[in-house]
Amino acid sequence: MLKKGFYTAVGTPMDSEGAILTDSYKRQIDDQIKAGASGILLYGTMGMGGCVKDSEYARGIEAAIEVIDSRVTLLVGASENSLARVRDKFDMMNTYDGIDGIVMTTPYYFGMSDANIVNFFEKTAVMTDKDYYLYDIMPVTNLKIKYEMVAELAKIKNVKGIKAGDAIMIKKLIDNPPKDDFTAIFSNSDLFSMGNLYGMEWYLDGIFSCMPKTIEKVQKGYN
Repeated sequence: MLKKGFYTAVGTPMDSEGAILTDSYKRQIDDQIKAGASGILLYGTMGMGGCVKDSEYARGIEAAIEVIDSRVTLLVGASENSLARVRDKFDMMNTYDGIDGIVMTTPYYFGMSDANIVNFFEKTAVMTDKDYYLYDIMPVTNLKIKYEMVAELAKIKNVKGIKAGDAIMIKKLIDNPPKDDFTAIFSNSDLFSMGNLYGMEWYLDGIFSCMPKTIEKVQKGYN
């Protein structure tokens, strides 16, 4: 289970040609760790994962592993629209020991039934031995990961949690976890104070990348 606290979805600084500015990337990540982040997410919504060139993807991961140096958890987003594309990313990420978990949204191009969404996650989760986290972000994908789907997917050994802004679902998963090592991570920054009152102790959001000093104070207040 993930350590309690806040997890930052960092931005991906790039030059005009799409090359990742690794020095800037490392400073951003280090600022978050110094502010008390429990973990870092690369290539999430804030990190514009879908805009990162294939040739740069590994460079960003290597820069993050170097600066993190095992101090906090490293999660990497790998969202794609086809099993073949997911496999290509997983084959690359499986070579890195410094990645602690992979984060996956539903495909964001096709409309899908609930059964097909579950099928997509089932097929991709077994492509890696790394911990696998679902990422419910309906405003981007237009597809909802529902509680019943999470409960079914949690039967897969390496499916270890979900990030979602759905406070009702997150509260339900905290009160009735599908397994002992499952982490329900809240991501609606407008409701973090409410979430804290209701026992939500894991937070992940891109807004933290903009205010490390502020979130450090907020987290200390929660503690």
